[in-house]
Amino acid sequence: FWVTAGARPCGTPESAEYSWWTSGGEGIRVFYLPRLKETAETAEIKPAFGEHDPETRFDNETFVTGIFLGDETAPVIQGIAQRVVRSTEGTSTTRSTDGTKTTEDKKKGGELGSQKSFAPHFATQPVLPSVLRYLLAINEKETARDAAVFFSKEPPFTHALEWLVFSALDNVCGPDSRDDLKDENGNGNDTARRDEDKKNASVCLSDTLALVRHFAQYVDVVAAVARKTDAAFWPVLFREAGDPLELLQCAMHNGRLRVAGCYLLVVDALCGPEALEKATADLVMEALVTNEYVLVGELCRFAARPAVEAAAKSLKRNSGNGFKHGDKTTSAVSSTATNQAGETTSYIGGLL
Repeated sequence: FWVTAGARPCGTPESAEYSWWTSGGEGIRVFYLPRLKETAETAEIKPAFGEHDPETRFDNETFVTGIFLGDETAPVIQGIAQRVVRSTEGTSTTRSTDGTKTTEDKKKGGELGSQKSFAPHFATQPVLPSVLRYLLAINEKETARDAAVFFSKEPPFTHALEWLVFSALDNVCGPDSRDDLKDENGNGNDTARRDEDKKNASVCLSDTLALVRHFAQYVDVVAAVARKTDAAFWPVLFREAGDPLELLQCAMHNGRLRVAGCYLLVVDALCGPEALEKATADLVMEALVTNEYVLVGELCRFAARPAVEAAAKSLKRNSGNGFKHGDKTTSAVSSTATNQAGETTSYIGGLL
């Protein structure tokens, strides 16, 4: 275990004097210890987070060596593992006159050249999302915001925000939010407790998005989370995140045209085809102004997708009515339309 000493690290709850980080069979667990004068001798201190928390878990082959809570980088868990290194040093290759290896050289290059050795490999696991999530859960929003601002210049900060929003959304819509889940004893969840958990999860999602909204990466983060989640989750996400059409326009006005393109599928699903048509046209015009012609081509193929798919379906229907099944021309045209429909459907992956 590790106990922080000296100055309180950024992100420590106001009610805590220091933190106690443990590593064992339960994985990494974090205890925030309040000031001794305010704590009863028999008070039970439960882990703040870490247990069943994916952000604080290494794989089984990594040995945890410590926790770094410095003031110059975001909090991370440090570990060490071994990895296999193949060495080819000390071998030489000689070739015969015809350019092939001799029997002796093959043996040398095949056996000695593939010798394996083990070397230490240092790994780190950022825990900033866990820290921010806990601070929001105990309603220390200002502390969470101060910690996020403090670490906002770190390279993985945007990814931390994405994971923070994704996990909050998963608590509302994910598998663990189902009404028919049972506990370890096979009993159904208590209705009152289930309703309370749903309410807390919704509040957590709202507070999380309110925190992320303070940063310039907000539009990028929401787009990334939408891309990584099922379309069935989008109504819940954008009910809290805001109108997807407004987010698209915000990204477009800030010059983030490809990020704006990520919202097209969401606009289509939540705002309808008319809004999608206008948003696509506006985005195409903006891409033309900024000379992003590759994006223009992708958007045009995306805009043509409905017509191409309709043509492919029409050709398939007509191939059995009024045309001979063996007609090579009809088959070729139908195949071409189907392939184009597939291309326009899959192109959006380039945008996302």
